[in-house]
Order: sequence, then structure tokens, then C-alpha cells
Amino acid sequence: MLDADTPVWLAWGPELTLLYNDAYRPLLGDKPPALGRPLREVWGEVWDTVGPLIDQTLSGRGVVVDNAGLRVDRGHGLEDAWFSFSYTPLRDREKVAGLICLVTETTEQALTRRSEQFLSRLEEDLRTLADPAEIIQVSQRSLGQHLEANRVGYGSVDVTERFFTTENNWTDGLIESFNGTHDLAGFGPEIHGALKRGEPLVVDDVYNDPRIADDASKAAFAYLQTSSALTASLVKNGRMIAAFYIHCRDVRKWTQAETKLIQDVAERTWSALERAHAQNALERANRELEQRVETKTRDHDRLWKISQELMLVADHEGRITSVNPSATRILGYDPEHLTGRLLTDFIHPDDLASTEQEIRRLSEGLSTLAFENRYRHEDGTYRVLNWTAVPFENHIHAVGRDVTAEREAGQALRQTEEALRQAQKMEAVGQLTGGIAHDFNNIIAGITGSLELMSKRLAQGRVAEIERHIIGATGAANRAANLTQRLLAFSRRQTLEPKPTRLSALIAGMLELIQRSVGPEIEVKTVEEDDLWTTFLDIGQLENALLNLCINARDAMPDGGTITIRSANTRFDASEARQHGLGAGDYVSLCVEDTGVGMPPEVVQRAFEPFYTTKSMGQGTGLGLSMVYGFAGQSGGAVNIRSKVGEGTVICLYLPRHQGQSLADDAENAASEAILPKGKETVLVVDDEPLVRMVVVEALEDLGYSILEAGDGASALKVLESDAVIDLLVTDIGLPGGMNGRQLAAAARQVWPVLKVLFITGYAENAVLNHDNLEPGMQVLPKPFQMHTLAQRVQDLLAR
Repeated sequence: MLDADTPVWLAWGPELTLLYNDAYRPLLGDKPPALGRPLREVWGEVWDTVGPLIDQTLSGRGVVVDNAGLRVDRGHGLEDAWFSFSYTPLRDREKVAGLICLVTETTEQALTRRSEQFLSRLEEDLRTLADPAEIIQVSQRSLGQHLEANRVGYGSVDVTERFFTTENNWTDGLIESFNGTHDLAGFGPEIHGALKRGEPLVVDDVYNDPRIADDASKAAFAYLQTSSALTASLVKNGRMIAAFYIHCRDVRKWTQAETKLIQDVAERTWSALERAHAQNALERANRELEQRVETKTRDHDRLWKISQELMLVADHEGRITSVNPSATRILGYDPEHLTGRLLTDFIHPDDLASTEQEIRRLSEGLSTLAFENRYRHEDGTYRVLNWTAVPFENHIHAVGRDVTAEREAGQALRQTEEALRQAQKMEAVGQLTGGIAHDFNNIIAGITGSLELMSKRLAQGRVAEIERHIIGATGAANRAANLTQRLLAFSRRQTLEPKPTRLSALIAGMLELIQRSVGPEIEVKTVEEDDLWTTFLDIGQLENALLNLCINARDAMPDGGTITIRSANTRFDASEARQHGLGAGDYVSLCVEDTGVGMPPEVVQRAFEPFYTTKSMGQGTGLGLSMVYGFAGQSGGAVNIRSKVGEGTVICLYLPRHQGQSLADDAENAASEAILPKGKETVLVVDDEPLVRMVVVEALEDLGYSILEAGDGASALKVLESDAVIDLLVTDIGLPGGMNGRQLAAAARQVWPVLKVLFITGYAENAVLNHDNLEPGMQVLPKPFQMHTLAQRVQDLLAR
């Protein structure tokens, strides 16, 4: 019981002596010490309710209660609270000697539900009221009775935000109203300042609140006969304009639900008052308009003429019966041109449906506030009008304000923000380009330097020294290939070679490389689940991703630490999968966890962004986590980060489960080193890069194949249409001259339907391949590749 995370108590012995865990302690509040006391003494105020349930439990029958409302005293007087709990009998041999209770307080949820129901009823009551004084009275009375307060009031604040005027306060009869004007500064600077900022004022105990320390502020509350108060101020356009308050004679512990409730009531009361003022103003304007028709008074006629807003009257079909002269200023039409026409004749086609719906609402007696649509100007452009309208004596009386300039300004601001974001992206692209150029220049320098030295050593006859330069050039070329592959994976445009793979074997094979990469001061541990599922992915790319994650983890631990590589089977239901951007199903997780410095939330949010790197200046030009993100997406999976500054980081890859066995790595490696037999078939090699075409031709000729070659699609097509018998087409995808490699293969199969095709490409031309699966007898080999790999692919295709 003591170790439980949930509140638990047990009562034992004849007097039901109370014991409880730490999680239960907050439920006691400020009650006197309860440990070791009889249960009935501790909770005597609710014994009439829980006593029978306890008796039932002691008779041997357990009890489960959901959301029970109790009137409890937790050191601040009686208060309403709600609990869900269960009683279970405890036995000493066969006899019930006590009981154990698992309990959860649900007061906030219950109060929230009550508040929502109260607000719903209040909103219904206010919706039908048009008298501001009545609106205030209904809000005050409803809230006071709901919260069992002594006094509730609503009032306005003058322009200095100091003097508060309230009238017709509601009281329960036990406290005076204290209507009139009050100086808010008298309650102390902290309280006055909080009210002006719009912060809710919560005072549980006036005489023990540190904000009410001086005699003057205490006297102000004492004058109001108030020991506790809850106030919500209304701040609009940066100024406090009104406040809604609750006063109690006695000390009271206000809950979060009650604090939120008074804020909601204050906002709804203010909104209802604004609606009433607007509706009353419109009704007054309508009466004045009707009076103009009847009496043609000069004063009303002047108001109609000088108004800067568009004022019109229309019938319930939307036909305009009269319109003021502002129509010319706003829309360019003379009022006579609009009179007798339908409103819909001038409305933008996209706004017709919503406008017709609003006219129907008005014809049903409902008012309109802040409705916007677009009206055609005489010059053919459109103006955005914001309408307030009310139905009156079978007509619609409406006032429209031209807000076109405001909306255009908002649109211009959004465009400016988008331009700024684009500029920031372009700046990042520029930074990335410079880094890539630096890396490639280093690689090219290594390759060209090695070739130059090889040439010099050959001329000197120092053949024995050539091998190390060959190794150096090959290593540099491989580094260039790895950089290209990472860039392509990041941009989601690389052709992957997925295979059924079991992560346990892959991780075991990588451990030595990882340990060597991170250094001896970092401990590398692995934790893997038994019978790990197979997944379908590109092994090389996963190795790159894993190594990249481990190196990032090393950089996050400058003083050493531990990297833990975890792999496990994971099953996501629909809800869990949506959180990761995946479909429901089975996945294999690969997580790299470090004990490093961690990342702040703003870095975590951007870690997967294009071109974003978490590395500091001078630590390389790597693509950070974006390469891992691109690989995961290409593999049908996802990646996420959990990190906290000072506590380390966990990055997890989730890869789809493959229903099948993993490939035997040893057999595959053995096959890659096998000596290939000589070939005798004819192969057509097509590539516009002469150097690439030369090495491919020579490599295949060394294996005994007969080779034909071409530099573009048109030349290759002539060879295919000749009398030559061709067994295999090896072609680059990106060819010049208007015919790419895929189109060439399609044309070739018109001549040779069973022709085998091997596409070689330095870039994954997704647009050419149309993301479709390749036809039988076709394969893709990404550049750069080893000649032995090329030979294996050729032999495999020809043997099928």
C-alpha cells in the first residue's frame, strides 16, 4: 500500500485505526493529523453517508462507488467534494478485521461538469434578454445561487482603471449590497495591478493573504464585510473596462473550476450586454428610420445622409427598399440604382449561399452580428462589408461597414510573413550548399592527389607504392558516394534496395564500428527483445542511420556517458499509430538513448526540418537527423524524439514488420566474394557519360560478354532495330536527346519482348519511374557501384 502511486488507506481493528500512503495525504487537506486515529474521528462529517458502506464491507461484501458527492471538512470548513472509491474487506484468517480503500478525487471533473451545465443554462437565459440591467441581474443571481455566495456584483471601470461602479448587486440577505463607486487602489497595489492585467483575483482568506498586508487594504475588505473574494476583470483593447466579483463573509477555499467559471460568466455577461446594446441601438435606428418614413423629420434625415456606414432596408426576399447615400462612397452606385434590386445581384458568387442563409435567419426573427460578405463595386471590383442586421416589421434593417482595407492589410501581412519564411529557407539552402561544396572539394582533392601520385610512381617504376594510393582514392570515392546517398535519402529521392532484415544481427555487426566511432570514454550497451520480428529495409541506409544517431549521441556527451541501443517488437493501435503518423499494425522499434545534455523543446521541434542541424559551428556539415527522417519515411516507418535538457535524449525509429524470414547475411557475403563464371551473351550498354560507359564495357568484356554500346537513346534504338541479337540492355535512366532510359526500355521491348533490362542511375528519377514496381526482368542499380556488384546483377538477370 505504501508504495502505491494512487491514494490508498486501510483501517484495521475494532476502532478501524487509519493508515494511508503518501499519495492519500493531499486528500486530507489541512485536517488535523489523522495517522493512527479511528476512521470515524477523521471523517466524522461524512459518516452518515460512508458508515453504512463500511459496515457492508466489514460484513464481507466489497463496495465500488463512482463520483460520490460528499460534504467534507479539510481544515477550511465544509466544502463539496467528489470521489470514486472502492472498499475491500481485509481478513485475519477467516474473520474480517479491517478494510482497504483505493480512492481518486474527482472534484475538479465534477465541478467542471456542473460549471458546463450551469453555463449552458445561463447562456439560454441570457439569449432571450435585451435589457442590460436584467442581463446583469440574471447573471449575478444565477452565479450567486450556484456557488452559494453572499454577494455577487458586476460593474464598469472608468477610463483611469481606478474607480469601479456597481449597481443592484445580488446578495443572499446576510450581507449588504454596497452599491456605488469604489476606489480599486484602496485594495492595495498588487490586487489593483492584477485586475488591470486581466488576471483572476483569488483571495481565500483576506487576513492571511500576503497581497493584503497593510491596514488600509484590510480595512477596505473589512468595510465590505468580506473574508474571501473571487474576481474576474474584463480587459479589452489593453484596458480594464469591467469586473465580475463574488464575496463571502467567511474564509473559503476557491477551486480552479470556480475561478474559471467566474471568468466564463464575466465574458458571457459582457457579450450579452454588447449584444443587447447593439441590438437596442439597431432597434432604435430602425424606429428612427420608420419615423422618417412617417414623419420625414429633418434630424433623422440628416443622420441617414451623413452616416459613413452603409445603411439599408430590405424585405425578407432580400430586395432593397431604401439605402443611404454612403452607397455611392462605398460601392460607387447611386442609391436609386440599388433601390428595388435584390441584394444577391451584387454579391460575390462564392458568398451567395451564406448570404441567402443569413437572409433566411433574419426572416425567421433572428438578428445578425458581424456577418461578412463581398459586394461588387461599380468598377467591377469587390468590397468586403461587415454587417449588423435585425428584423423589424417584415423588413430587414442593416448597417454595413467597409472593412476591405483591413482585410487587405491582413492578407499583405500574411504574404510578408510567408516571404520571410521563404527567405529563411533560402538562407539555409545557401549555408548547406557551401558545406557540401567544402566536403566534396576535400574528397576530390584526395582522389585527384592519389591519381597524380599513382601516375608519378608508375613513371618512376615504384609500382609497389601504388596500392596505398589506390586504397586512398577508393576510400575518398566511397565517402563521396555516402554523402550523395545521405542527400538523396534526405530528399526522399533515392532508390533504396530493401531486403528482409533482422535488426539483432545488424546491430551486433555494427557494435565494433560504433564503439570505435564514439571512443573509449563512451559505454555502448544493447538491449533487445527475444524473437525480434523481421523488417523490410535497405541495410546500408539503416547502418548509416544507426551510426549517425550514435555519433550524435556521442557529441551530446562531451564528458563521456552511456549509449543504449534498444530494439523491440511494438504493436500500435489506431490511436497510437496516429500519434506517430503511421497506420495501425506491427512495427520493430530501434531506439538510441544517451545520457547527454539533451535538447530544449525548440530544438526538438526543428530537429527533422530540411537543412537543419543541431551541430555547432565547426563540427561538420552533416545533415543532422533529416537523413534519418528521410530513410524512415522511405521505409514506410517514422521517427520521433524524446529529450529533456540535462537528462539526455531518446530517438526511436519505427519500421514496419515484414512477414517473412531475414536473409542469411553470411550466404550473401559469401556470394558477393564468389568468382563469377565467364559469360557469352550480348549486352547493349547505353550511357551518355563516356568514362562510365568505358569502365562498364571493360568490366563486362573481362567476363567474356559481347558488348555493344551507345551514348544516347536514339543511337541505342538503332542498334536494337538492327540484326544484332541482344540478351541484356544496361542503360542509364537520365539520357539526353529526348528519350530517357525508361522510354528506351519500353521501345526495346517492342522489338525484344523478353529483353532483360538493368537500369543504372546516379539519381532516383521518380518522375520517370512513376513510383511503379518494375516489370519482370528489370532491376535498378544506383551509382556509384563496384564492378563486382555490376557483374553479379548482370549474371543474375541473364540466369533468370
